[in-house]
Amino acid sequence: MKRTMMILIALTLPAAAASCRNQGATAPSYTPVLSPAASSVVVLERMTPGCTPQGQIIGRAAAAESGEVVWRYALNDLRNQALARRVTTVFMEKYDHNTEKGLLHIRITGTLLQCGTAGTTDPSPGKTPGEDLQPTPPPPGTDEIEPPPAGDDPEAVTPPPVE
Repeated sequence: MKRTMMILIALTLPAAAASCRNQGATAPSYTPVLSPAASSVVVLERMTPGCTPQGQIIGRAAAAESGEVVWRYALNDLRNQALARRVTTVFMEKYDHNTEKGLLHIRITGTLLQCGTAGTTDPSPGKTPGEDLQPTPPPPGTDEIEPPPAGDDPEAVTPPPVE
């Protein structure tokens, strides 16, 4: 019995060792770094009214990392591509993921958007949007609006007090 066991161990040990060795090349990882200028690109989860679609791009990443890390790489790729096309707003339409050869692959499909005056120089740098808006003036006439005198409307009902 001991001899049979030794033979089995001798026969299976090389096979077990071979299975632990690298079985060939894994797929190459793709981990794009966000360019400093692309940090200004905004990625939206909802389509914004008043924006015009300018085409589609796909941000990709693949790495043996957590989903959160690979997601960040794919967003970096998406934002870098948007900047390369001189667009500063992207609507994230969909994403998909899979695992292949030990790597998590994520693809984010985005629509490039031209919103308002994006891409033009700011005529008033340093100002908050809406900062220069003036409040609407009151209508012409008296300075105060007075409530109607009490008891003028026989149909009026005073609501009960709120507790």
